[in-house]
Amino acid sequence: MEKDESRDTPSKHRVVRCWMSLMSWIKDFDSNLGHGRRTELYFSIASILMFIAFMHPIKLAATQTFGMFGYEFNYFAAAIPWLVYFCFTFYGLIANIHDWRKSREARMAGAAIGMALWLWLTLLHFPNALPELLIAQSVPGLLFSAMIFKSAVLNLPPPGGTTGR
Repeated sequence: MEKDESRDTPSKHRVVRCWMSLMSWIKDFDSNLGHGRRTELYFSIASILMFIAFMHPIKLAATQTFGMFGYEFNYFAAAIPWLVYFCFTFYGLIANIHDWRKSREARMAGAAIGMALWLWLTLLHFPNALPELLIAQSVPGLLFSAMIFKSAVLNLPPPGGTTGR
């Protein structure tokens, strides 16, 4: 019995069109990202992942770094700053790309909160858990948040669409 390919074709075309639309959107979005904006995007994603990690206290309390706090530590309260960090950083990034008001202030606030959070994690790791993988995230997070803060103070990149490429 032969397979009727005429019924598969429209659905295959829809998938291809959807995929091409997605790739076009990513290309358009990516054309507005230079080194600094990509770094801000990376750290906004990292902050939301840290928020999610703190929302699972049983697993987090089992790690070497956070185990010293025990299960009584209020991990949910510790998750809130990561969400605030995400909100400021992501809004600052999108506002900078679209030249919205207060993009500079949002980027500065997000970077300052990020520096405080990454410094907290770095100091938390250093004496107890130097070999843990998260130290590899917290030290660069601290340094790059400082770089983003400096860029925001200098209002770089200039607000608006492209990065000058």
